Amino acid sequence: SCSNVIGLVLEEDNPMNYANDDAAESRQDETDLSKLAMPAPLLALCHYIETKLKPANETITIHMPEEMFGTEHDTWLLCEDVLQFASMVEIGSTVITL
Repeated sequence: SCSNVIGLVLEEDNPMNYANDDAAESRQDETDLSKLAMPAPLLALCHYIETKLKPANETITIHMPEEMFGTEHDTWLLCEDVLQFASMVEIGSTVITL
């Protein structure tokens, strides 16, 4: 049984295996939100992330109550993950915490 497991941390799997700056720039182009049609609330969230959170190097913190997973804790969403999700780019696993 895994009931005694509190946390599990996995290294980033980097599914796209970017090895150089050109590939990283290509990845940035994939998250260019100006090229995408998306609902207004999602566009507003992405705009907030790009203008407020990314420049300040901040994350989105979400509080998970005990009723959700059995232990009360906080989890974080990285700005890059939200932007990649919004633009439908594959997201690599960074941290899984329970």
